[in-house]
Amino acid sequence: MPAQSKEAKEQIERIADFFAGPTGRTNYDRLQHYAEWNSGRFRMQAGWSGRSGEDFLQEAVSNCLTVSETGHCVRNIPPGITMMKGLKDIIWSLINHAFESQGFRMVRALPTSPEGSTDEKKAVFEPSKNFWEPDGDRLTPQQREDATTRLDAFIAFTKSDRIVHGMLLLVRDEDLDKPATLIAKRLGITEIEVFVARKRLTTLVGRYTKQMGVAK
Repeated sequence: MPAQSKEAKEQIERIADFFAGPTGRTNYDRLQHYAEWNSGRFRMQAGWSGRSGEDFLQEAVSNCLTVSETGHCVRNIPPGITMMKGLKDIIWSLINHAFESQGFRMVRALPTSPEGSTDEKKAVFEPSKNFWEPDGDRLTPQQREDATTRLDAFIAFTKSDRIVHGMLLLVRDEDLDKPATLIAKRLGITEIEVFVARKRLTTLVGRYTKQMGVAK
């Protein structure tokens, strides 16, 4: 077992405090929801089923706790980056990479910081190479039409759930999926209802994916 560097020891302690403290359960639930939501959006667009959001969360945490031969953790979260933001960025990177490896391409480049943080400090994660070549992330007209059809079909599938359906329309038509306060205001509901609906969305994505699999 490689000797741990000072940075690795400090990171492992930070992670332990993050998940074992009084807000540990809440922190885990927030990250799991984040992972399920983002992996679910990819599944809607590409019909991709397989790894769950929790799988990506577990991999992210495992990478942050695994010490490489150099003595440093496989994934490093600099001290200036909060543990929540750092883990979210790693989860996003893992989902992004998995999506690309399936041979799918998004219509536009994915944002490097989904949280939209104004903090000037940026975490640098390994590997640093791009996941796809420049100009290689464009769908053909047929692929774009197929993706739109799948997304519209899923939105229609959620019509029985007024809040989830309204949230998906905001995502599709206005690219609006946060903050919860704005979504709640637009739909005339409370923030708590937004959070609860996001959990229902995860369930609906799984149910829809399973139904499509049976249909095939």
